[in-house]
Amino acid sequence: MRSIYVLSAAALLGASVLGGCAIHPTPLTDAELSTAASANAGNVTSDQEPIGKAVSLYEAMARALKYNLDHRVEEAEAAVRFAELDLAHFSLLPNAVANSGYAGRDNYNASSSFNIPEQRQNFGESTSQEKRVKSADIGFSWNVLDFGLSYVRARQSADKVLAQEEMRRKVIHRVVEDVRTAYWRAVSAERLMNRLVTLEGETKKALEETRTLYKERETSPITALTYERELVEIKQKIAEIQRELNTAKAQLAALMNLKPGATFKIAGASRQPGSLTLKAGLDDMMSTAIYNRPELREVEYQKRINVHEADAALLEMLPGLQIYAGSNYDSNKFLLNSDWTELGRQGELEPAQGLRLSGARRRYRCARRHAEPALAGVDHGGDDTSPRLAHSLHACEEGTADCRRISRRTAPLARSDAHRSGRRSHQQANADPRGDEHTGRRGKV
Repeated sequence: MRSIYVLSAAALLGASVLGGCAIHPTPLTDAELSTAASANAGNVTSDQEPIGKAVSLYEAMARALKYNLDHRVEEAEAAVRFAELDLAHFSLLPNAVANSGYAGRDNYNASSSFNIPEQRQNFGESTSQEKRVKSADIGFSWNVLDFGLSYVRARQSADKVLAQEEMRRKVIHRVVEDVRTAYWRAVSAERLMNRLVTLEGETKKALEETRTLYKERETSPITALTYERELVEIKQKIAEIQRELNTAKAQLAALMNLKPGATFKIAGASRQPGSLTLKAGLDDMMSTAIYNRPELREVEYQKRINVHEADAALLEMLPGLQIYAGSNYDSNKFLLNSDWTELGRQGELEPAQGLRLSGARRRYRCARRHAEPALAGVDHGGDDTSPRLAHSLHACEEGTADCRRISRRTAPLARSDAHRSGRRSHQQANADPRGDEHTGRRGKV
């Protein structure tokens, strides 16, 4: 009776201790949030090699692939997929469980027996267990059904690794393309910005002189207003070009994950005449694009994942079969054998297996419906991507042809402008400085 009271008091004490240890939500403090924000801001651009010279195109690409946050996220996703694949490999192995224990009591675990026909006690109290016993065992079990499911899941994990690698390759292509575009825009900005500033000043000066001529009635109002309108349109166009070029270098710095406001120089490549003629036809480009397109490869891997999901649903309908083996030890001196080995097999068919079987059938049919889109619907996605890819390639080919035509049309104009600029400079060098001021002003306009 006393032991019951002791146990009740211990239970009440334990309940009160557990109630006092209840866990409540604890939000982060402002100091902790500030520390985390500072650490995250420092980690964004930490461990980066400093820029010691002008950045070339390929160095910009290399920096973007090494430090760009989007690419680093994809690398982290790929690492997670590889870890899941390793875990799936371990799930194929048999289960191993080792136990070790000690048991002790203050009296013997004794008992007696009663002879019912003779209505008497057979003999005095006896025991077959010591007061203190040590035991240990190690067992191995292997479930055939779990092995089959683990094998299917491992194949799915392997396909997910490959699909994630294609997504990483897609991000690499996008980053490289963005860097190439931003780099050449930044090079154009450095080449044109000073010239645009000079042109803007000349336009502003010409606009003021046009207004002066109009006020002094040295030209017709229609001519002066036409010139003024053209000059205003030129100023607006210059402002648009400057606005587009001003952000090019900042975009390149963001792609390389440089610290905001960091200064760096760009190694501009020398201009060399080249050919804009495509070396491959549309059919060849289409075949190459379909073969290398990351989205289409991901669709193929997803098809295999969906088919394996249907296989897993089918395996779950089967009863389980478990094979086990183990080695045991017990220090009890009353035992005839203190250590022994056991082997066996065990079938598993739960009473609720029928309900599970019905659910597994529904899951199998659902998986097959998703697997057939993998053969039909996901194929549909691939078939939908292919026409879009063909239209995109055709548009790029037409754009390249337009660039060739524009280049051919503007080449004579550039030569004519260069020749005219040279003749104008020669005439200004040989002009009479005593000429009429108004005549010179009209000539400038």
